[in-house]
Amino acid sequence: GVRTPQYPAAEARNAEIEAAAARTAAAHLADLEDSASRLAAAIRDLPAQAWSAPVEGMRPPAHPAWYVLVRRLREVAVHHVDLGAGYRPSDWPEPFVRRELGEPGRGPRRTGRARRHAGLADRKVGR
Repeated sequence: GVRTPQYPAAEARNAEIEAAAARTAAAHLADLEDSASRLAAAIRDLPAQAWSAPVEGMRPPAHPAWYVLVRRLREVAVHHVDLGAGYRPSDWPEPFVRRELGEPGRGPRRTGRARRHAGLADRKVGR
């Protein structure tokens, strides 16, 4: 495989996020649709053996390529809440919540890797 970083450096990522903050909702939607289309094509075209290839994100540790799908779901779900369009953590599908937050009283499945997202206090698992 060819090593292709998501961003050249953390500064480039931060600059891209800052620049995107001023864009219109329509521009964000067009970008989301385009990136979803490109991701779908990449998923379709990726050979079966490549799904276990190591992938490096912005932070270690590296993970198998299939985990990119989990990361994409997390990004879309969390940033959907950020839009302030009425979608809240309470709207997240229960399997997503269980994966990200874990079982009540037991913590996340990915011990040590879970992040606390803003607004999670209003999400009730199993209700």
